[in-house]
Amino acid sequence: MDAFHVVVIAQPMDSVRQERARRGALQRLLWELDQLSVGLVLLDRRTDSLNRRDRALVDALRGSGVLRPTLVIDFAHSYNGIDGEILLWIPDIVAGAAAAAHGDGDRSFLDPMGHLVLEIPLELG
Repeated sequence: MDAFHVVVIAQPMDSVRQERARRGALQRLLWELDQLSVGLVLLDRRTDSLNRRDRALVDALRGSGVLRPTLVIDFAHSYNGIDGEILLWIPDIVAGAAAAAHGDGDRSFLDPMGHLVLEIPLELG
């Protein structure tokens, strides 16, 4: 089964502003997925307060017309728990391969799946 992966590469990463960078990358990723008519996006469940921030971002993007109201955003654990989603390890691997390629210059993990990965650069200020 082929899958298509969208990866936003946000650089340079400032460890002090990591959450802000994540929000910028998430905003771009959600917009890209919405443009591809994706119907459901599952995000890793984090703390309740961080999940509320993500939900507020989604609401703001919908309110400004950036995202369709039909795009469903939900949270799931990345393990196979009672309400977990076991397949969240797949995008984690793709993201790790992209991080290695753009951080360390090691493309050995990303290149074999390159035809299935859309890499989107995001310049952080």
